[in-house]
Amino acid sequence: MPDRNVTPLPPVFEGLLDDDRLAQLIADLSSCTQVLHVQVRSRGGGSADRTATLDEAAAALRAGDTRSVQIRYRYEGAAWCDTLLAQTGGVRLIRIRQDLVPSPAS
Repeated sequence: MPDRNVTPLPPVFEGLLDDDRLAQLIADLSSCTQVLHVQVRSRGGGSADRTATLDEAAAALRAGDTRSVQIRYRYEGAAWCDTLLAQTGGVRLIRIRQDLVPSPAS
């Protein structure tokens, strides 16, 4: 029997991007969304986390200068969050519709 107190999470979308698809994602985000925030996560022992432009974040991923990037944006009235994780063979994209994530109980 399902627990009635458990709030379902929104769907999570995931994929592996090569360099061409990463470039297309950055172009799509630039031209089709309202980018709210881009956060570049530091590699362990490196410089601190920082904000960046989409192009700076993509360049940092390609160069291996960052372990991950988080991009918050609005698309067709909905809030989204893309996390890009550098890994062997490309960049893993994890996408969630942020405005469907339940708020913590007060």
